[in-house]
Amino acid sequence: MNVTTERLEDHKVALNITIPQADVAKAFDRAWKNISAKVTIPGFRKGKAPRKIIEQRVGLEAIKEEAFELLAGKYYVEAVEQEKIEPVSQPSVDIIVMEEDQDMQYKVTVTVKPEVELGEYKGLKVEKTVREVAAADIDDALDKLRERKAQMVVAEGAKLAQGDFAIIDFAGFIDGQPFSGGEGKGYPLEIGSGNFIPGFEEQLIGAGAGEERTVNVSFPEEYFAKELAGKAAEFKVTVHDVKRKQLPELTDEFVKENSTFATVEEWKTDCKKRFEETAARNAQTEYENNVIKTAVENAKADIPNVMVENKVSEIVEDMAANLKSRGLNFDDYLKYIGKDIAALRESYRENALGDVRAELVMDAIIKVEDLKVEAEELEKEVEMMAAQYKRPLAEVKKALVKSGNIVAVNRAILRRKAARLILDSAARE
Repeated sequence: MNVTTERLEDHKVALNITIPQADVAKAFDRAWKNISAKVTIPGFRKGKAPRKIIEQRVGLEAIKEEAFELLAGKYYVEAVEQEKIEPVSQPSVDIIVMEEDQDMQYKVTVTVKPEVELGEYKGLKVEKTVREVAAADIDDALDKLRERKAQMVVAEGAKLAQGDFAIIDFAGFIDGQPFSGGEGKGYPLEIGSGNFIPGFEEQLIGAGAGEERTVNVSFPEEYFAKELAGKAAEFKVTVHDVKRKQLPELTDEFVKENSTFATVEEWKTDCKKRFEETAARNAQTEYENNVIKTAVENAKADIPNVMVENKVSEIVEDMAANLKSRGLNFDDYLKYIGKDIAALRESYRENALGDVRAELVMDAIIKVEDLKVEAEELEKEVEMMAAQYKRPLAEVKKALVKSGNIVAVNRAILRRKAARLILDSAARE
């Protein structure tokens, strides 16, 4: 095999590959035999028909295509390894010469992984800020506990205000005609919740028990029910009751009944401790993210668009798989959020760009630092995967090797090592 390389713009590389005629002839021989084993020729057992008969039946071009498939992939992989390039896109193939009695010539054009110019990534100094737990945080937590135990009671003689619950009957009409889903009885509506059409709840403010009101609203243009979207509607509403939350009194007895603590002070002390631990964890996570982010921002890389698009596809595919695992349909999800697939992909593009940049920087550090994965590290990683998916270790190993995903596992370990190297070398406060 002979290979010459052309560097093109936009991180593309053209590999001009020439395969010796002797190998081409062997591939043609294998090709017609492969085809012979698949087709039925009257008067011959499968695989036993002469080549001329096979050519007459399927055509010479079919044999050429089969021979090309036998040769192209194998020599492309060898050419990539020989030229030490790392493709990040599907190859585009142009056949130049494909004849049995000549050297085979073809050109493969592919986008390759860009070079990264690392900036400072060791000894980085990034401030770590731990959020102070205030007394108001503790009081807010107690209020939330009281909210969960609140009771709704009828507020006699009260007029509806923000935060109140109206127990209502309603009937909706469009152009004087009732519509499907536009009627309800004894519905508990929290004023200010935004659960109804915009403008509906506000028009009930000031109403009392037994009062009837006419509410005029328009359905949003992007309303999920397309037959109602953008249409004006009139609702006849009867308010039966005005209810308000009644919070339980904050006493030692209340805390004892609703927690594992005996007094309000004990609860507050434990709550503060937990909040402080959470604040410390969050601060450490934010600090580590900012250290890595700084190392990535210090590097320079011109990222091919295909890498970003591939990452977007990966994100969307993971989302679809996650939805499916929960029994949800991806197309239904798109309708629910009001986006088509193009808009969804665009919304993830910036995140994808950041992910690709970070991965490229980690890969560059792996190369510079000559990081390696030890056998026991890979074993531990696969063990964790087996435990996660509740499958036998041997089965998971075999599947990873067979699918080639063991390479991705190895790369993930290396990238974590690169990130840990950045963090461990960061300047201490």
